[in-house]
Amino acid sequence: MLRDILWYGIGTLVALALVGLLVFLLVRDTTQKKHSVLRKRLQRARVVEEKYLRVANYAMNMNREIDMIAHSCGVRHARELRREHVCIVQASGQSVALNMLYPYPESKAKMKVA
Repeated sequence: MLRDILWYGIGTLVALALVGLLVFLLVRDTTQKKHSVLRKRLQRARVVEEKYLRVANYAMNMNREIDMIAHSCGVRHARELRREHVCIVQASGQSVALNMLYPYPESKAKMKVA
């Protein structure tokens, strides 16, 4: 009961803080739309004819980097990466495979047999 009251109070405080921040930004007139229209440097992002090229380049470079990580893990494509390929270094300094910390769920066929 007390825990519920505390969470309700925390939620109310967070909501009030967000409303206060919104009012502050509106009073200062620095909302994102106004901000990007007034600054010449940020107006570049609003030109659709140029932006699609930047987005396409970003996506291609991201795919290239992810494929490079996949190749370094010994697989051909990033979609072949599994939990066995990831190691987590714990606070004690010991490296543990992710599939040992978070094992795969048992399949439905195995669950029916057991």
